[in-house]
Amino acid sequence: MNRIQFFSPAPWPANEAARQAAVETYRLAEAGKDPDLQAIVESAALLFDTPNAAMSILDGDIQRLFVRLGFDVEQTPRATSFCGHVILAPDRVTVVDDPTRDPRFSGNPVVQDEPYIRFYVGAPLVTTQGVLGALCVFDSRPHCVDEAQRAWLMELAGHAVALLDSRYR
Repeated sequence: MNRIQFFSPAPWPANEAARQAAVETYRLAEAGKDPDLQAIVESAALLFDTPNAAMSILDGDIQRLFVRLGFDVEQTPRATSFCGHVILAPDRVTVVDDPTRDPRFSGNPVVQDEPYIRFYVGAPLVTTQGVLGALCVFDSRPHCVDEAQRAWLMELAGHAVALLDSRYR
């Protein structure tokens, strides 16, 4: 017997129109080739000992993974995005220790199927105009997260935003 799985896509923030307008001011195609942004993504992966990391922007119904490590997917539906939940909490890191036990994610296709996400951490990319997306790491195996790692990921996200603002607006 097949079991039906459900998940909860993140609601869109109340300021979505302004947030989307801010997203459209960035030249993301160029930013995706920036070695300094790639170094930030690689640093995040090292910090959490994960094979996968990305910088994502939520652009309408799409999540654009414009800088990434460990996988080749350039975009996904926003509905399946863990990063969609991150932008709702712009002042903190979002940690999903075990998405199989979290009703927001347990039925999500990226939990049920490839890449079988079992761990996710995301820090918001916060600009003066709003939250663009997230700097995130994920893995198919569980991890523990401490406060120092959370703080460092927020710091890395801040550096990423500074680079985006100075080079790609």
